[in-house]
Amino acid sequence: MLKFKNIDNGKAFDWGLTSSAYARYRDIYPKELYERLRQLGVAADGSSWLDIGTGTGRYSLALADMGYDVTAIELVPHNIDIMRKKVKPKSSPNMVFEFDFSRIKKFIRR
Repeated sequence: MLKFKNIDNGKAFDWGLTSSAYARYRDIYPKELYERLRQLGVAADGSSWLDIGTGTGRYSLALADMGYDVTAIELVPHNIDIMRKKVKPKSSPNMVFEFDFSRIKKFIRR
């Protein structure tokens, strides 16, 4: 559980409570998005991606499946667990997961 003075009046919250349902029912990025990124040159072959606040990894997993190197950073360990279960074997060399936020407090203003 997280608790920050400036979020929800300091009440504790847990983003992981809805992770499973979100991962199962929320597929929000259409194929056209990735095609458009390629057309714009943003998703150039061989590029690397950093997804901060990846959640359950919908975007990161799609990019890894396309062959991009992706570093997915997420605060909620349960979200990372869900994402790890969804990684396809061919994508796994392209994925790096980070969720150790033990030193994050020094960056947060209270």
